[in-house]
Amino acid sequence: AANPAAAREPLPLVAFPLGALYRQEMIHALEAQGRRWRIAYGSAALASLSAAVAAGLGVSLLPQRCRLPAHRVLGAAEGFAEITGLELALYARADLPSAGRSLCEQLRELCAQLSLTPAG
Repeated sequence: AANPAAAREPLPLVAFPLGALYRQEMIHALEAQGRRWRIAYGSAALASLSAAVAAGLGVSLLPQRCRLPAHRVLGAAEGFAEITGLELALYARADLPSAGRSLCEQLRELCAQLSLTPAG
C-alpha cells in the first residue's frame, strides 16, 4: 500500500535554473495536478542533471535523447501528467546580417535533426 505521509512530502526535483524551459514545463505540470515540490538539485549542465536523476536525487523533465539506462520514465501509472512536447520558436530581425541568418539556418537544421519542429 502507498504511504499516505510520503504522498504529502514535496516531490524532489532535479532542475535547470529559474526560467529554463524544461523547468517551467515540469513545475507547471506538477502545480496543475496540485502536487507539492521542492528543488533537490539544480544545474545549468544537462549532463549534471542527468547524473543527478540517475543517482536518485529526484525526478526531472529531460529530453528523451538524454535518457540513461539508470533512468525510469514516469507516467500516469506513477501519478504524473503526460508532457506532450515543447515548442521552440526562433525570432530574428528581418534585416539580420548574413552571419545571423546563417546561424538561424544552422539552428533550424539542428532542430530538424533532433526531430523537433521549429516554429517560424
